[in-house]
Amino acid sequence: MANIKIDFYRVQMPEDTQTTFEQIIDRVRIGPNDANRNEDYRGVPVRLQESSAQGDWRYAEMIRIRLDEVPLRASLSVGSIGPFDFEEDEGIGEETAFLYNTNLRVMALQRNRFGVSPNMISLYFTMKGHTNRFIVLQPIIQLDAFRRVSKFGIIRKFDIRIAGLENFQDFRGMGYSGHALAGLMENFRAPTVSVSLSMGKGSRRGSLSIEAIMDEIRSAMRLSESNAVQKIEVTGREYNEAEIEVIDLLKDRMTEMVEVQLDQNRRIPYEGRKTALREALRRRSDELARMFVLPGD
Repeated sequence: MANIKIDFYRVQMPEDTQTTFEQIIDRVRIGPNDANRNEDYRGVPVRLQESSAQGDWRYAEMIRIRLDEVPLRASLSVGSIGPFDFEEDEGIGEETAFLYNTNLRVMALQRNRFGVSPNMISLYFTMKGHTNRFIVLQPIIQLDAFRRVSKFGIIRKFDIRIAGLENFQDFRGMGYSGHALAGLMENFRAPTVSVSLSMGKGSRRGSLSIEAIMDEIRSAMRLSESNAVQKIEVTGREYNEAEIEVIDLLKDRMTEMVEVQLDQNRRIPYEGRKTALREALRRRSDELARMFVLPGD
């Protein structure tokens, strides 16, 4: 048995495009299953390997092909090791599956740190859709946490910390705090950087700009799938409340864990991934409907 961790994202298309996300998926799906499906992500080929459509649902299997630094075969019994026998254009395929609901514009995405990341998926379908701006996968915060943050009338502090990031350029588009993080890492070559925006201690009253902080939170959450993001916290309170509350947004992201059976090749099978994603969406269906279905729809 294996456990699949599943994250939830809201797909945001660029405002200036009339194309829907499912239309881009379908366009790739019905096209030839050849090298034209490939897109390069920093030297790593990524492709839509398989896809299916059923009503308001799109299921997709993405694959990241590792052509370099391929691991060895190793034996437990005799301790032998050896290379995999690949052709020149072959490598290790790391699979990542997602299930997309077209009505809610919600994606349930298998987490696989060796596979296709949300940033890779965003870039892949942006390129396949020929959109002028990036498609954004916005991580979904659990309804309770979202309500708590949105009720803050006063925000006293916003904290973000990253560590061990190899490519700090990813953070340059992540609002003011992300640009500051990237600049500090570049200038000081620091492996760990924190940014804290605060009203300070003592009797000073007031609030950080709520609108600006909410924009920073949304931007930070878009990159929170990276293991480098270690902290995203907002500290504040409601207008009529005296007690200050600290909300850890990384802990409050919407996630599910589903157990699946491995096949005879010790892999998670196609149907196993699809069933796990369906189960994860079923568990969160009521909460997602309350968040994204308008009254009367």
